[in-house]
Amino acid sequence: MRGSKLIRVTPGTTTHYQRLGVAPTATQPEIRAAYRDLARLHHPDVSDADADAAMVAVNEAWYVLRDPARRAAYDATMRSARPTPPESPPPRAPAEPSADEPRPRPAWWNEPLTDDPRLDVPLTDGRAVRTFAFLVAIAASLAIAALTALFAYAILWSN
Repeated sequence: MRGSKLIRVTPGTTTHYQRLGVAPTATQPEIRAAYRDLARLHHPDVSDADADAAMVAVNEAWYVLRDPARRAAYDATMRSARPTPPESPPPRAPAEPSADEPRPRPAWWNEPLTDDPRLDVPLTDGRAVRTFAFLVAIAASLAIAALTALFAYAILWSN
């Protein structure tokens, strides 16, 4: 897998570099390889039902680290961030949205895409495509069997 070590992504991971399992000094090809390996591991077509949070974390880290300007801004915020003093109370977790409210979208949701889409390859192993083709073949076989039965009934009944 391109020499990178696959890791399990946990929602409590603190930095984007830790989410992708690379060092902060990693090059763009190393970050891309780590993202693709983790995306293949956590993609909804090939992983468990609870992998959505991991895939969101991987995509968020990739979105920030793939663009040199965003990565530089992120690195600057990491350098300027200071640990909280021990006497301050721990930050409260944000309240869960109710089932009636739509989930808020990330800030980057409406930004235009700047990457060349020809550089990215699909992140599926083809399992969904094979399943769809199998279902189409079954439906076609059933339709042919039904037509054959109807024609045989019509021919036998007409005599």
